[in-house]
Amino acid sequence: MNKKPPAYYVFAVLTGVACIFLLVVAKESVNAVWDRSLGDETPQRMTVADLLVKGAGTNRYVTVTQVAVGNDYLLGTGGGETENATWLIVSPAGTQPGTLGKSLLVHVTRFQDYATAQSNPEQQSFTGFYWEHAEIPPAQSKLFAEKYPNLDFQTIPFLEVRDHKGTSGLRRAFYCALAGIPLLVTGVAGLVVAGRRQRRLPDANAS
Repeated sequence: MNKKPPAYYVFAVLTGVACIFLLVVAKESVNAVWDRSLGDETPQRMTVADLLVKGAGTNRYVTVTQVAVGNDYLLGTGGGETENATWLIVSPAGTQPGTLGKSLLVHVTRFQDYATAQSNPEQQSFTGFYWEHAEIPPAQSKLFAEKYPNLDFQTIPFLEVRDHKGTSGLRRAFYCALAGIPLLVTGVAGLVVAGRRQRRLPDANAS
């Protein structure tokens, strides 16, 4: 059995790298389409009071203003940026956070560092995607229930604070496609050529 030439492994690596780029293309495209289905990239501005009464309508991407932030909040940290998060309870300005029917659960993700997360309860506005019901993990729900016994954390309205990934996601997908498609074509073509050359080697040796 002939040993594969070094070029074969080079093209195999190129093909593998191309597949990674194309997986990123798929992921970013799906995220972009999902976020666009939820709302416009320009968030609608609403007071917390109006959001709790009227909801977000067809554009779930909102900036809430006139916010009162509760003193009790949960902070989670991890090794990566996406593992850092803060859970907050906010209410309309002038209303005690935790008041039944006038409270919003805010989940802020992707803090750059711990200090930014700590200072977040001082923030007076938040931008993210609004949902009628929260999806808070059981551990956080139990801890919050001890601080805010009047609230039902299975039905409380929820704001997921993060960037809209519409245009930015499609842009990343486009750049990854620009890099991935040529690499894939080069890698696959190289594998085919290297394979054909290897299959011809026995005939050459026999002669």
